[in-house]
Amino acid sequence: MKRILIFFLLSSFIIASCSSSSQFSSDSSTKYIENKGSDTIVNLALAWAERYQNEHADVRISVIGGGSGTGIAALINNTVDIASASRSIKEEEIEAAKANGVEPVEHVIARDAIAVIVNPKNPVSAARSPTGTKSAAKIVPSCGFHARPTLARMFIF
Repeated sequence: MKRILIFFLLSSFIIASCSSSSQFSSDSSTKYIENKGSDTIVNLALAWAERYQNEHADVRISVIGGGSGTGIAALINNTVDIASASRSIKEEEIEAAKANGVEPVEHVIARDAIAVIVNPKNPVSAARSPTGTKSAAKIVPSCGFHARPTLARMFIF
């Protein structure tokens, strides 16, 4: 976890120093970094931003949720510096970003999963997706349901 935090902080500083999409105030030396995306990652990103800002008073980081798709769309449109996503970027999104002069760089920052714990005496043996078409989770004896973990990602331009 410490490595991830250090990597994020260094990446944020580099972006603040070099990114053409960062906003710089003409009458101040304050640097601004915008991070938008996954609601799953927003609390982690906020914690990182607060820690970084405590150590770098000249940097302001804005962290906004809204969903992975929102963050990636903002990255494609070159309106944010960092897009947080709890899914991989789609091939058509990569193509759209490149067409707009944005070269997304993906960094896996965490693992994400949901666990529904049930009493071992509960007769439920599996969970279904909201549409009921496929199994969303499996039962693990005496432990409960465990969904397959996904990787949380940050895309940096």
